[in-house]
Amino acid sequence: MMETMRKPWVYKRKNIKGWWVGWYEGTKRKAKAFPNKGLAEHFCHIKYTQLNSDVFTSIVDFDGHQMVEEYRKAKQVEGLQEASIYEVMLTLGHLKRLAEPPSSRAVTQNNWTSSSWIAGKKSRRTL
Repeated sequence: MMETMRKPWVYKRKNIKGWWVGWYEGTKRKAKAFPNKGLAEHFCHIKYTQLNSDVFTSIVDFDGHQMVEEYRKAKQVEGLQEASIYEVMLTLGHLKRLAEPPSSRAVTQNNWTSSSWIAGKKSRRTL
């Protein structure tokens, strides 16, 4: 199961002194109070880092072939059977043929998970 990025927030409660930071741990809502907004925002940044330590947020620039090869190696390290890796490579080959991502910079969570990017690619081919 793929988890989404978790984001804590800073808020002020009505008729209560101080600032609060809220976040979710699993399905449970957590909160912590601070005497001023600066400390709350600082804690919010720390909590964001803790909650998203498994999420890679940097930009890496690979070409399409390198992306496929890195993914194949990662699946081998995970211990997938050769037949499963073969199926993954076939699927990635089809995706690469249809979408033609020029590099990993073109692949983001917003445009890659929606079909609009691929549809846009198809419409540019027909022009």
